[in-house]
Amino acid sequence: MDELNIREIESKVIFNSKGNKTIETDVYTENGYGRASAPIGTSAGKNEVVQMPENPEKLIKKAEEELYPSIVGMSADNQKEIDEKIKEKDGTEKLEKYGAAITLPLSIAVAKAAAETKNQPLYFHLKEKKEYLLPQPLGKLIGGGQHARKGPEIQEFLSIPTKTKSIKESCQINILMQENVKKILEKRDKHFTAGKDLENGYTTALGNEEAFEIIQKAREKTKKQIKKNSNISSEAEIKLGIDAAASEFYENGKYIYQDKERTPEEQLEYMKKIIDKYDLEYIEDPFQEEDFENHKKLTQEMPEKTICGDDIFTTNVKLLEKGIKKGSCNTILIKPNQVGTITDTRKTIKKAKEKGYTTVISHRSGETNDSFISHLAIAEDIPIIKTGITGGERIAKLNELIRIEYYMRR
Repeated sequence: MDELNIREIESKVIFNSKGNKTIETDVYTENGYGRASAPIGTSAGKNEVVQMPENPEKLIKKAEEELYPSIVGMSADNQKEIDEKIKEKDGTEKLEKYGAAITLPLSIAVAKAAAETKNQPLYFHLKEKKEYLLPQPLGKLIGGGQHARKGPEIQEFLSIPTKTKSIKESCQINILMQENVKKILEKRDKHFTAGKDLENGYTTALGNEEAFEIIQKAREKTKKQIKKNSNISSEAEIKLGIDAAASEFYENGKYIYQDKERTPEEQLEYMKKIIDKYDLEYIEDPFQEEDFENHKKLTQEMPEKTICGDDIFTTNVKLLEKGIKKGSCNTILIKPNQVGTITDTRKTIKKAKEKGYTTVISHRSGETNDSFISHLAIAEDIPIIKTGITGGERIAKLNELIRIEYYMRR
């Protein structure tokens, strides 16, 4: 029997970083093994595939009876054929039978089992080549919106180091940024308790404008620290960004802020204002998920900025094609659980690259310690990885990148 043939598949219920149930799957070949687990988001686009159509115990039983037997005996090296079989057995466009909580860990575990069987790093198995680009970490400083509540409407206030010499150095800069944000919040927010949101960003009762001022001050303080730190390149820079997650506070044709309501036209002007005022480089989901037109206008008026679509695209190649035709955004967020298989994720990445869109790979709010997205980022030369700054399930992805970089440079 071929050593790459799958001989057994097992799944179990585990818990994600939110304390909710999710699914972990093990795939065994004759001489290898792979394990993967499914993240689940909180702020989810309506075009994402179904995550968990029923309780996980029932899903596992259904998969064990109907799905897994059809995969056993196939070669783990045939990722595309296996992913097609998974979708065929589900039989629905949005994975309504099994959900991504079953399909994604199965798809990833197959790739991991194949890599181990061939004694290869996962990133190399996913895409064999001589040179690789390591992504820069995009980290959350302050959380609001659906991830925190009772604070800024904007869901994420972010930082991304540039011109650094290593992943380790970039991580160190983001950690300094987060520490400085904490110190400033302790002085500015009398209700601050050092609490953190679902993705380990600090929570605050302050509003959007004050949050912007805090991350700006944190950047200036961090820049001074970098100059005094011999372990960090003096050339390093720090860019700021946001994930507005605007769909979450869009109601009845308006964006509902604490201080006022904004029409779509006013939201466009507001986004342009804060981008200029606070020197933002990265802007994700500045409008609600069906507003391709204003995403287009912002991209046209600020083409030098990174205008990233998440909810508007949901890693879906058809929605990306619609955005490409309209000129909406110049960047797409990649979340494998939004489409449910490695193959469909890579189709979207390929299309984005062909059309000149930047790709950013991302964690979810309900995360696990699985570091698959770190390997996929390297395999696909994705320049940015959005995976928090601290927190066990977040740092797992960053530490994996540090390990990979270490072995690459040996």
